[in-house]
Amino acid sequence: MWHMKNSLPNSRSEDAQVTVASPRRKPHPLHPWLISILSTTAFALLPNSAAFAACVLGPIAGNTVYTCDSGDSGGSLTDADGDNTLNFPAGGTGQISGNVTFGVGTDRIDMQSGTITGTVDQGGGTDFFTIGAGTVAGNVQQGAGIDDFNMSGGQIGSLNQGDGLDTFTMTGGRIVDFFDDGDRAVMI
Repeated sequence: MWHMKNSLPNSRSEDAQVTVASPRRKPHPLHPWLISILSTTAFALLPNSAAFAACVLGPIAGNTVYTCDSGDSGGSLTDADGDNTLNFPAGGTGQISGNVTFGVGTDRIDMQSGTITGTVDQGGGTDFFTIGAGTVAGNVQQGAGIDDFNMSGGQIGSLNQGDGLDTFTMTGGRIVDFFDDGDRAVMI
């Protein structure tokens, strides 16, 4: 028990004090499952809290989002179905050891790190390729359709945007060989 002494204001006696006893409580223990749920929820809600996972890229039917942030894919990535997205997040070290091939659809590749040792073929359809860091050793082929290419850093072997009213913006980075078929090009 805790004992506290308080002086009363405006008391008639100079030593007027009151002693109050307050029971001391023990903290309530948290169950391990509650701690697990709270920590999982916190990680899900925190910005930029994505867990780094190996670059394991098994194609799944339909619209698929792939993330390659660490490790090596051990081979090429081919997914001809649906609208696909491939992300190399900033600060990552992932590598696709081979080619990236997507089919007809709205396909997106966002490279802010990492390496593709082969070529990229985004297939027909409206395709988007953004690179701010990282390397594509070979050609980036965007295919038929209205395509968009945006480069602010990194390096690619070459770029072929294919048929369609394509846009190309380059503010940094390096294209080693050539750039072809961009209908609207901006270089800053």
